[in-house]
Amino acid sequence: MTIPAGDQLQEQAKTATFVWQMSELGDPYAKLLLRQVNPYRFCEQARELGPIHRSKVGPWVTADHALSLGILRDRRFGVRRADGTRDLAQFTSMDDSFLKLDPPDHTRLRRMVTPFFGARRFNGQRKRIEQLCHGLLDAVDTTKPFDLMDELVRPLMNTLVRDLFQVPEDVAERFDRNCTTTGRVFEGFASPEQYEELEAAVADLRAVLGELVELRMEQPGDDVVSELLTAYREGGVTMDEVIGVLGLLSIAGTESTSHLMGNGVLALLEHPDQWELLKADPELATKVVDETLRYDPPNQLISRVAHVDVELAGARIEAGDSVVILTGGANRDPKAYPDPNRFDLTREGGPESLTFSTGIHFCLGAALARTAAEICFRVLVDRVPTLHQAGPVRRRMASSIRGLHRFPVSA
Repeated sequence: MTIPAGDQLQEQAKTATFVWQMSELGDPYAKLLLRQVNPYRFCEQARELGPIHRSKVGPWVTADHALSLGILRDRRFGVRRADGTRDLAQFTSMDDSFLKLDPPDHTRLRRMVTPFFGARRFNGQRKRIEQLCHGLLDAVDTTKPFDLMDELVRPLMNTLVRDLFQVPEDVAERFDRNCTTTGRVFEGFASPEQYEELEAAVADLRAVLGELVELRMEQPGDDVVSELLTAYREGGVTMDEVIGVLGLLSIAGTESTSHLMGNGVLALLEHPDQWELLKADPELATKVVDETLRYDPPNQLISRVAHVDVELAGARIEAGDSVVILTGGANRDPKAYPDPNRFDLTREGGPESLTFSTGIHFCLGAALARTAAEICFRVLVDRVPTLHQAGPVRRRMASSIRGLHRFPVSA
C-alpha cells in the first residue's frame, strides 16, 4: 500500500523542515540530505566526527571505508527490520522489489536473474555496444553543442535494457519514456500533479511489462522475462514478483549506468590532463570506470538496519537502528586511498570502491555498467578527441543519486 500523494507531501514538508533545522545545528548528514551540489565536503565533516556517529536526523552515519565494508558483509544487518517490516515508507507501487528484501526471499529472486547479468554475457556483447555508441554519435553533429545524456548515454542504456528483455519495437519508445519518468522517484516531488505523473508512468510501465509477460508466455526466448516465467510456472515466484523484478531492472539498469557515464565524462573534461592520458592510451578506459566509481559515484548512500545489538568502533548500535553509509565519503577515505580527492587514472592499489555495495546485495547490474561505460569512454575519445563542455550541467536533485540531467558538450 503506497502513501497517498497529499499525505506524502505533508510528510515531506515536515521532514524537510526538520532536516533543515538539524543542518542549521551543523549536522553533516542533514546538510547532505538537502541535495547540495557538492556532497563531499559534508562527507568530510561526517568523517571528522569519528568512524561512526549518530546523526541528529536519526540514523547512525559512517564515511569510514573499512567500517562500511564490514557492515555491508555483516549478516547482522539487513535492508529491512528483523521482523521483515520496511525501514522506510513505500512511495510508489513499483517500490517493493527484491532490492528491498532480505534472505531468503532476496536470495530466491536474485538467483533467477543473476545468470543474465554476468560479466561473460556482456563481454560477448561488446561489439553490439560499440556499434550502438557509434550509431548514436553518427546521428548528431558533434561540432555543435549537443546533450551527452539525451543523445548518447540514455539512449544507449535504454537499448541495452530493452535487449535484455527483448522488448518489441512497437513499445520501445513507451518503455523508455516510462523508465525515465519513473526513475525520478529518487528526487521526490513537489506537488500532487508531479506525484500523479510519476504514478501514471509506473502504472504504464507495469502495463508494458504485463504485455511483455503475456507475449513471452506464448513465445518464450533467451531473455530475463522468459527465465522468470519458467520459475513462475514451477511455483518459484508469483506474478507480482515477476513484474516487480522486471520493474526494478528496467529503472536501475537505465539510471545508475547513465549516471556513471555522465559523471565519468564530466570528471575527464574537468581534468584535461586525464583526458589526454585516455587519448594517448584508450586501454585506460577501464581505469576511468574504476576511478569514476570511486571519485564521483552515482550511488551516494547505502542504508542498513541492525537486526541485533551490534558494537561498532566503540558505538552501541541497537537492534532496529538504521545505519547510513556515505558511499561518496567512504570512497574518499584517506586511510584507504592516498590523495583521495584527486581524479587520477594512474592510481595504483587501494580497495575496491563501495559504489556497487558488496556482500549479498552487491549490485546485480555491475557487469553491465562497467562494460557499457568502458566502451562508451573508448568510443568518445576515439570519435570526439577534442570533446569539451559547451555549457553548464544540470544535476539530478537527489541526495542518494548523483548524476546529470543535462550535459552540453561539443567537439
